[in-house]
Amino acid sequence: MVRALLLTTLVTAIATAAPAGASPLPVGGVTPAEVATVLQAGGFKAEMKTGSHGDPIIESGAEGAAFQVYFFDCKSGRCIGIEFSAGFDLPKGMSCEDVDKWNRGHRYGRAFLDDEKDPYVEMDRDFERGGTTEAIENELAVWVAVLREFTKVIHFWGDEQPLVR
Repeated sequence: MVRALLLTTLVTAIATAAPAGASPLPVGGVTPAEVATVLQAGGFKAEMKTGSHGDPIIESGAEGAAFQVYFFDCKSGRCIGIEFSAGFDLPKGMSCEDVDKWNRGHRYGRAFLDDEKDPYVEMDRDFERGGTTEAIENELAVWVAVLREFTKVIHFWGDEQPLVR
């Protein structure tokens, strides 16, 4: 009985342990500094800004396009939600049909148009229950893949001006 309990405890501890090199994040979200550190460790710039409502924003870029990381539901420096966002000022804009096609065909990264039919792509992530720095790295990798595919779909070659909302 004691052996079974010890074995169960050991298996549970191994299964729930953070992977080597991954730092655990406490329950209650992430800090902008933690996200910036992961961005910088991955070779991305991470310029800390403050939004018009006082919320933190990180400006970065990948695949020749600028993007922002917005932080939501922040308390005591920790933020429950983050949102990766990129907008593109295209000379001819994008059609609603093409945005609908993107949204139907892609699990990650929702697209929408602004008033001038310029496309945006965004991806939200929730860290309310904590996580690891490796989880942030994974979300960043997914975002970069979304951004890479989206820039191909909208024929963005890096010479147009990305939008910041």
